[in-house]
Amino acid sequence: MGLSLLNCIPPEIITDIFSYACAGNSLKMSIQMGPVLSLVCRTFYEHCRATGTDIQFASVRGVGRMQIFLDLLKSREQYGRRVTSLMLSEGTFHGPEHSAATVGLVIDIVRSVCPRHLRILAIYLPVPFTGISPPLSLPVVLPSLDVLLLSGTLLHSEPGQPPCTPKLTHLHLTRIVSLPSEHLTHELKSFAPMLETLKLSFAPDMDNGLKLLQPLLSFVDSIKNPRGPLHQQQQQLLTPPPSPPLPPHASLPYVAHPFPPTLRQIIVDFYPCYFARDLPALALAAGGNDPITNYRSGLLLFNRVSELPASIFGIRSNDPVVTLPVPEVRSLDEFNADEGVRLRGFTAQWEDCTMMGGARQTGRVTGCGPSLPSWVWIRT
Repeated sequence: MGLSLLNCIPPEIITDIFSYACAGNSLKMSIQMGPVLSLVCRTFYEHCRATGTDIQFASVRGVGRMQIFLDLLKSREQYGRRVTSLMLSEGTFHGPEHSAATVGLVIDIVRSVCPRHLRILAIYLPVPFTGISPPLSLPVVLPSLDVLLLSGTLLHSEPGQPPCTPKLTHLHLTRIVSLPSEHLTHELKSFAPMLETLKLSFAPDMDNGLKLLQPLLSFVDSIKNPRGPLHQQQQQLLTPPPSPPLPPHASLPYVAHPFPPTLRQIIVDFYPCYFARDLPALALAAGGNDPITNYRSGLLLFNRVSELPASIFGIRSNDPVVTLPVPEVRSLDEFNADEGVRLRGFTAQWEDCTMMGGARQTGRVTGCGPSLPSWVWIRT
């Protein structure tokens, strides 16, 4: 097509053509179409720069590329920063300072994209084997975000602030070695009030088990007994009035689960237990707990919530809380190789999610919860 003919085509049609060429279906190609289009000629470059069609689906890996992507965003007007699906990943841990710099870059990039157009956001951060996942505070409200995939980090929100993801329906928190506190469930309400599906991947030790056991049991009970609030009202009619009397229009509170009220299903994918070959003996000699025993004791706690399947064929996908098969105890020597596998799985999950259009296009049906897309079940 000659440039003279290209200039005769209305820009709206060119934008549709470019958007189709750079669609999510091209993510699995060896060469991404978006960056290639902007290099064809000056006319293509100017159009991509003005409309953002070349970066509507962007996967940025490594701190160096993140900085280049940030500079590219800052060089454009707001309309040229329209990113629909974004993945930011750094797979190698080089120390706390490197981790903090990576988090800072992620925050700057999220602040720089056009917030109204971002529907899918995936963030993969490096974490040490024994480290606590760093918190991540979204710098702006993302009013259209539908899917948020976080690996190696936890989303933090300030109390009293408006929700930063008011329309979020799918949230994944994976590679969480240690949960920061028992208040995680309450924070979910503050930044994702419309959440429908939650996937958690964490180490099932006793500490994490004690933090999550009661919230998960309450959630299962509320889903299986949806008449809880009505039953509570009936009990109030049969109960003598409190002394002193309640104010007008007040009622006794119904104690439900602490998750967002729209939540329909929780998927639990356990993080493996890693140990050095001589660690159990050293721990016992020092009077400490054997990490493998701690791991298996935690699994017994979670088995009270949902029966742990022995294989993928035993997954009870209709349950309110779905547990995936428990991974084998792993040697610490295998940690780095496993991290590579998890990063590839996370990337495949983001690609499939983007190709299917996010959480609204579904490919798997469950009984009690929403129809779940197939990418939800990829282990990360």
